[in-house]
Amino acid sequence: MSYGRLNNHVAMSEHLSLEAKGLYGIICCMCGSKDYCYPSLLKLAKLSGKSKSTVQRILKELSEKGVVTRGFNTTLNKTVTVNLLDPKKSKSTYEQAHFNIIDQNP
Repeated sequence: MSYGRLNNHVAMSEHLSLEAKGLYGIICCMCGSKDYCYPSLLKLAKLSGKSKSTVQRILKELSEKGVVTRGFNTTLNKTVTVNLLDPKKSKSTYEQAHFNIIDQNP
């Protein structure tokens, strides 16, 4: 069985919409035990039952609140989503250690 680590600060936040909390939960499940994953907007839209434009709006909300960031991994030619609230790494540590990321926050 697969699992995702959902940060309690996100789940209990009064500053995030229920949609944002739900999409964050999907992202956490996709990341599994890692602090990053490669979901496309289409995949997130299918899993959430929302349109791509709604998913973009929700990702923007999560990004503005410092919960996740998305960028383009030039090495793998993929869009990467980073869970900024993963206790193992911060955004700068992640970017320096793993990938050449061009910021693409929606």
